[in-house]
Amino acid sequence: MSFLSSHKRAIAGLVAAFIAIVLITGAPLCLNAPNKNGANKQAASSAATSDITPGLNTADAAKAKSKGLKVDKTYSLDLDGNKKKEKLIIKRLSYSKEDSAYNKIGVYVNGKLCWSKSASTNFYTSVTARLVTLRNKKSFLWVKATGPDGVCFANSLLSYKSKKIKTAYDLRVPSKYDYGVDRGSSFAGVSGNTIKMKHWFMSATTGVSSFTYSYKYSKGKLKRTSSEAPVSYNAYADGTKYTGSSTWLRCESALKASTTPGGKKKAYTIGAKSPFKVTKIKISGTKVYYQVSNGKKSAWISGLTRYTVYNARYR
Repeated sequence: MSFLSSHKRAIAGLVAAFIAIVLITGAPLCLNAPNKNGANKQAASSAATSDITPGLNTADAAKAKSKGLKVDKTYSLDLDGNKKKEKLIIKRLSYSKEDSAYNKIGVYVNGKLCWSKSASTNFYTSVTARLVTLRNKKSFLWVKATGPDGVCFANSLLSYKSKKIKTAYDLRVPSKYDYGVDRGSSFAGVSGNTIKMKHWFMSATTGVSSFTYSYKYSKGKLKRTSSEAPVSYNAYADGTKYTGSSTWLRCESALKASTTPGGKKKAYTIGAKSPFKVTKIKISGTKVYYQVSNGKKSAWISGLTRYTVYNARYR
């Protein structure tokens, strides 16, 4: 028997074994086999669950969903979970000839104005809306509107019941004490009965920063699961991004750091021009606190209400 003949028989044997395995296990011959529409099944699966937050229960997430909405377009959607669809439209209102823009936004359900908000900056530049449906079929309408320079004047999760719309949760960062300027939120996912939102904040303490909060529906209310969240900051106050991965801040003058948020017991003092990092944000009521680290120990400072912290990078 020639070497070539035995070689062919060996290859044929391997092919036959592989086909047998496929028939027994049902494994696909092509790992990236296209579906009927020619799209990759794996990609289609990823797209179908794109709104699901990574790390949360997949079985619960599969029953939760969300849908992006456009302004001035009518949708037929079940807003209150009674299996009957309402006609929903988000409209731009109060056109200003002087500004050549709209300065009010309204939500209409079945032809009735159920919710509206006027722009604090006289007009707005963009509107984002999304219907989020939880595992328990409870739906929330997220509406965000921003004006010039990204200033957010409307950012709420709304609920519809008994032909009325109520604010289930106002997502705006407190500005009572002038901690900074709220830049709104972005949808970060939904799983089970929990919605995740990524918040953007022009903070007097850190400059442009972001953090993510979870909001869980329980016992008839939508509640934030924690007042604390890791915070990241990657830009100067003028929007210029940092370079490199090591980002530190420094203070113009000495700053007292406490052992607890708003506490009186001093942990240590951050010296003038001394480097420190901000690791967490805590929003409690209308007050903002930050967890900081000097590289050795963590402590807390109250959110600054003046731009006295300068964004500087240390190696």
